[in-house]
Amino acid sequence: MAASVSLKREELYEQVWTEPLIHLASKYGLTGNGLKKICRKANIPVPPPGYWQRLRVGRPDPRPTLPQAAPGIPVTLTIAATPVNRIVKEAASRIEGQQSETPIVVPDRLLNPHPLVQATRLALEHGQADESGAMYGGRNQPHLDVRVSKGSLVRALRILDALLKALAARGAAVHLDPEGKKSSYVKIGDDTLAFRVEEEFTRTDHVPSKTDKPYLTPKWDYVATGNLTFRIDEYADGARKAWRDRPTLRVDAKTDGHLS
Repeated sequence: MAASVSLKREELYEQVWTEPLIHLASKYGLTGNGLKKICRKANIPVPPPGYWQRLRVGRPDPRPTLPQAAPGIPVTLTIAATPVNRIVKEAASRIEGQQSETPIVVPDRLLNPHPLVQATRLALEHGQADESGAMYGGRNQPHLDVRVSKGSLVRALRILDALLKALAARGAAVHLDPEGKKSSYVKIGDDTLAFRVEEEFTRTDHVPSKTDKPYLTPKWDYVATGNLTFRIDEYADGARKAWRDRPTLRVDAKTDGHLS
């Protein structure tokens, strides 16, 4: 793509409400957070977390109107590509390198959790489950980007707690998205990378039963597999962005307690 692209504020507003931010950002050579910053500076509202999932099941959030541009906000925006591949590869190499340096140990119990991990625990432990069985908290309960069943929540929190403490020891700060409330990202130098932990759910066609309520019969049934993935939630070609449970080795490497 070109080094920079110019488009009107109204055009970018239409684009961010037409496809997920992370996919749109990749077209401009940006990270998802990079494009979100541009929108924030231009006073362009973006879809809230979970918007696209709710849209797919016919329950979209109301789309806000584009506010008038405040004084000082240009009518035409210039979007310049950033070296996303370099950023993601640097983050991935740091994670890969931990095994040869000081391994990140995932303890068997969640003790003295990181403040963001504790906030996530409070938000999700007493939260509700969506149609697939993934836990979620209230709109006013900021937490890390975690999409797992209640049965996998403690394990996901142990992994994140070990990672956040290790990042802090290495001088990297982890934050919650001030607008999205449920997105989490790590700051590396002047760049930020979104990340999340998610569980795999299997889906099968729902078989009607006598207990189904009229007009509330689900189309599918979901089952939590217990398989977790740690994901760097940015677009980049050729860079490793996901660490998944495998039959012989889990993300938290239960056999030796190391995050691998």
